[in-house]
Amino acid sequence: MPYGAPTPASDCSFPCPGDSSESCGAGNRMVVYTDTAGTPPSPSTCITWRDGWSWGNGILEAVDKTNTGGAKTRLYAIPTNPFTDPIYYSIISTCPAGCPYTDYYNFGIVDGVLTSYNNRVIAPNVGDSQSFIYQWPQTVQGYNQYCAKPNPYSPDGPYIGHPLLSVNGNTDLWALCPNTTANGRLDIVYSPIANHAHYVKSQCTDVWVEVAPFS
Repeated sequence: MPYGAPTPASDCSFPCPGDSSESCGAGNRMVVYTDTAGTPPSPSTCITWRDGWSWGNGILEAVDKTNTGGAKTRLYAIPTNPFTDPIYYSIISTCPAGCPYTDYYNFGIVDGVLTSYNNRVIAPNVGDSQSFIYQWPQTVQGYNQYCAKPNPYSPDGPYIGHPLLSVNGNTDLWALCPNTTANGRLDIVYSPIANHAHYVKSQCTDVWVEVAPFS
């Protein structure tokens, strides 16, 4: 699992203080129990029971909806015009071999705004890549309809694992599309459409976008 590796049960030999008949881990070990009597969180509700800054420093990873147990694709903030321009834009995309932006993968969600360094997120436009704007001084506030929602599709079990990126209430409209004008680079697109100038809809892959801790 990306958030920890299971170890043999014999590693967890420390008796629980409240019930010595149960084990509560050991040095560098933790036992995780499932409360089967609990009510699962709704996948349609933003996670508000964690501190707001829990999402302030993370990464984004795309997961193929048809293979949630498969490899995850790390996402980056890729500029679309030179940094030296008075105003420049970036999009959420991949960074294939030879891409010079391998350090640009830090994203967060603060007060409903998706962040990428000092760039400000622009409201998603149906059919287009998720984009950000940078200018100095930075006066753009950023669109504030993003949040993290429980992940019911994790291969490790419902609601186990990294939450899903939501915007305007939707976690299920993201896709990875080969950009036909950028050597097939895979860009994150919000609700792909037919006859787009930069991709062919039938070549897009529907994905979940997971919000994971920065690493």
